[in-house]
Amino acid sequence: MGQEFVATVEGAAVAELSLKQLHLLQPDAVQRSDDEWGDTVQLHSDEEEKPNFRFFVFQHSRYAWNPTANTFTRLGGLSERTPCKELHRMSTGLSREEQIERRKVFGPNIIDVPLKSYPRLLVEEILNPFYIFQILSVTLWMLERYYYYAVCIVIISAVSICVSLYETRKQSVTLRDMVRATVCVTVRRADGSVERVDSSDLVPGDCLLIPAGDAGGAGGAGDGDGAGLGGALPLPFDAALVGGSSCIVNESMLTGESVPVTKTALEPQEASHYSAQEHQRHTLFCGTSVIQAKPGAPHTGGAGGGDGGDGFACAVVTRTGFYTAKGELVRTILYPRPIRFRFYRDAVRFVLFLAVLAAIGDIYSIVCVCVVVCVCGSVCGSVCVW
Repeated sequence: MGQEFVATVEGAAVAELSLKQLHLLQPDAVQRSDDEWGDTVQLHSDEEEKPNFRFFVFQHSRYAWNPTANTFTRLGGLSERTPCKELHRMSTGLSREEQIERRKVFGPNIIDVPLKSYPRLLVEEILNPFYIFQILSVTLWMLERYYYYAVCIVIISAVSICVSLYETRKQSVTLRDMVRATVCVTVRRADGSVERVDSSDLVPGDCLLIPAGDAGGAGGAGDGDGAGLGGALPLPFDAALVGGSSCIVNESMLTGESVPVTKTALEPQEASHYSAQEHQRHTLFCGTSVIQAKPGAPHTGGAGGGDGGDGFACAVVTRTGFYTAKGELVRTILYPRPIRFRFYRDAVRFVLFLAVLAAIGDIYSIVCVCVVVCVCGSVCGSVCVW
């Protein structure tokens, strides 16, 4: 039997050209320009911004309305239906306006683990079937005047609940501090300029510049004077390496492998569509660390050239936030699939069977008491008349 959830559909005003590029708008749905209207009178102003992007958030994932399929589809960044040649064309970078529009679609590049309050954790812990059984048992023992035993059980259960709440809260805080990471990175804009931005502002399609040489020595990610990513901090996004000779990456956090992995640039002649699984040796995954980067030969108009491209390896951001490989791993921790044990199912059936027997016994006792009362009343009445 499936689970049902209720989500609120939200809306945002996004440039229709951006939605078309992200396959969220039908090709013929783009508005006409002022010259194409001719003698037709516009009934409402172009300045009115109406929500043309509908979505809802479920388990930290955005599901956007796709008018082509007439259904809500989960956003996946640039990893789906994006040709490899298109990724190389994106190495010129996005404009600031395009980045703002895409941020409305994908949201901030943050993996934020929500922390539940102690009252909510307490309610969820008390609603555990074991503690519900303990409450009913303590109530029965109090009615039977086993006060000392009932008080001991209450104290033991209270200590157990407090320890469980503390451990659950501590694990949530540890997980949040471990997965939340923001660094300062260098991106290339569409006009050829280079800009330092916070990684939380990155969107799929941004062109990232990784400094050549030792990543830790070419500028730390956490300081304000560095030129790129620090080797000690993980990459908070998934990106496809499109420019540069190679990058040496530490993927121990994701794979557990202590040996660094060499990533090579994606070939511009690649005719297939980009896939993070099929092009793993060209993909920089979120949570990994860049140890060393080697730039390619400088050339204009390519993935690693252009203004500000010399001395850098170039990568195009493909997925951000919970859409990354690390984000998917965190989602499986926060929202695991429900596990149905046969022992638990049989135990529930056994408890229900006992409940039915108890109800039958109660009904039998009530009927017997009523019969005895009626008989006693009739006998007493007959004696008094006699």
